[in-house]
Amino acid sequence: MAEAYMAWSLNQRGAGGKGFFDLDEQCAQEEQQKKCDGMDTKLLSVLILDVFCTEKTSITVGPADHYLTSALIRHGLILCSPISPKVAITVHTLDLYHTAHQHCPYILIQAYVKSLCDIHEVPFHNHRLQQFSIVLNIYLQVLGFVSNLVHQALQHDQPDWQLKHGCPTCYFEHNDEMEVYVTLTKFLLNNYKQALDLLSNGHTTLEQLMRKLGVSDPMTFRVWLDEEHVYLKSLLCEPVEEMLQMEYWQWLVNLDRSRKNFESILSTWTIVTANNPAPIWSDGSATRKAETMHRHAQDNYEKDLKAVQELEGWLGITCHWVPEDEEWQAAAHLVANQKYQWVLDNIEHLVVSQIFELSKMNQSGTGYKLHKHIGKALQTCSAAIQAALLQYNTAAKALGH
Repeated sequence: MAEAYMAWSLNQRGAGGKGFFDLDEQCAQEEQQKKCDGMDTKLLSVLILDVFCTEKTSITVGPADHYLTSALIRHGLILCSPISPKVAITVHTLDLYHTAHQHCPYILIQAYVKSLCDIHEVPFHNHRLQQFSIVLNIYLQVLGFVSNLVHQALQHDQPDWQLKHGCPTCYFEHNDEMEVYVTLTKFLLNNYKQALDLLSNGHTTLEQLMRKLGVSDPMTFRVWLDEEHVYLKSLLCEPVEEMLQMEYWQWLVNLDRSRKNFESILSTWTIVTANNPAPIWSDGSATRKAETMHRHAQDNYEKDLKAVQELEGWLGITCHWVPEDEEWQAAAHLVANQKYQWVLDNIEHLVVSQIFELSKMNQSGTGYKLHKHIGKALQTCSAAIQAALLQYNTAAKALGH
């Protein structure tokens, strides 16, 4: 279909902007000439929808077309259904909507189809909207395939094409950011010099570092990398048994809190009997509020109790843990240690990010605007580090550090 569309587009160059029915007589003469030449052709009767006209026309399908859809695209038509080819819409009609919608996205398909119905003096029906939507989707897919073929022919599909053919000077001059371009150039030049220095002096630098670290065999670095890999891999996930124990401990804490809240509400519950009637002037809203609080407290308690019972089934626990049990204390320590590790990892991330920003600040070739941007980022990061330190102190105190 894409190749047929490109062949049709090429033929349209000499059409002088004429529509489908303007070229109908010329096409009929060409089709008659093909018949005279003895070609095996057949005619297909189709209702064609153009911008200003709707007419039932016979379309010639040549022997070179293996599919009916591609045969009609060679005539500038797209079928609404390839199974029952009765209605086709011209590419000119689709291209008009596509162009108008690109310039004004507020133009919807329904408004466009209704406008076509008014031009053709026919009533609007929903099936016309559905037909146009189907054909428009096909048209857009064909345009996408054509665009891919063009990119392949021009070798624009290569991953480094933009890098090879882009002009930074023109781009930054167009965007009025020459200072950024100069900064980028200096940054790339400094990195290039640093890379050359590492290539020429890397061996000497490595020997100096080995002496400083007390390393005699370069294979020690490989051992360190393997140990780091094993350590990082162990941090991917925690043992399932420990995760369930920590979750069970947390639900026990929630259950104890919801039980105390439920008992506190029950203790303030007022029971009205015949011997203890409520006064006539009592506020009914207070009673309804108390009933709501009682219901919510009971629901929370039952929810926590159900979660505890499910986890006891998974862990094979026959009796609730209490704070005096060793299992309770071990799980509490695991939870505290987990929170401590999370906070510690967050601080490490923030500190490393700030170190990188500080290193950029001190690099030669960093422009004034980039300095201001890095400075604002450092202020934000400093505030985040302070908040993370407060969390770290809290977690460390809970862990007993």
